Amino acid sequence: MTGAPITPGMERHLKGLTGVARISEVAGSTEGTLAVSCAESRGLHVVPDTCYIEALDRRSLRPVAPGTRGTMVHCFLIPEGSVYLRYDSEDMVTIDDSPCPCGLPSPRIKIVGRWEQSFTLAGETRVAYDVQLALEERVPETIGMPFVISQEGLGSGRLRLLMPEPEQGAPALAVRAERALEERFGVAGEIAWVRELPLQFKGVAPVLSETQLG
Repeated sequence: MTGAPITPGMERHLKGLTGVARISEVAGSTEGTLAVSCAESRGLHVVPDTCYIEALDRRSLRPVAPGTRGTMVHCFLIPEGSVYLRYDSEDMVTIDDSPCPCGLPSPRIKIVGRWEQSFTLAGETRVAYDVQLALEERVPETIGMPFVISQEGLGSGRLRLLMPEPEQGAPALAVRAERALEERFGVAGEIAWVRELPLQFKGVAPVLSETQLG
């Protein structure tokens, strides 16, 4: 269970590390958001007796199409405590109200990051979740490897990742990872091996200045 979005590859990685049969992803907030993944792993079902969630376009504040990323707005439905009506959490979310094979009728959401932590690559708005997903799909050896997205790289139009150097095969792995990033995002990819990353990360990778890494 995690408070940050996890990719399919990370879910498999956690199962291998722990030996458990199922990883349950949960999204929640102090303002009353609550959604939980089912056994089908096709998103997180909104708990309908606690909240009502919408995905809205950030400019028009109108609902976006299913599967399209919008800003998460919710209403808290429990008649106790603070009142939240169409509260904008500033989370980047998709929503899917199609039938789920598990049988639960409530819509499913997937929070992939926060708008304040997004960045632009080749004219497209991205979050670190996208980078992690692209790497695990094309270079599965990177699953479970922490990384930092360099602000300096983004500032120069590149996708530069700092990653702890593996004991073997680092040059070949870097070439494959860089190629995967370039093909997926349309910008130059760069892997910079470091001895270690001194920060502990929760969920997906952060976007940081390299000066913050000491």
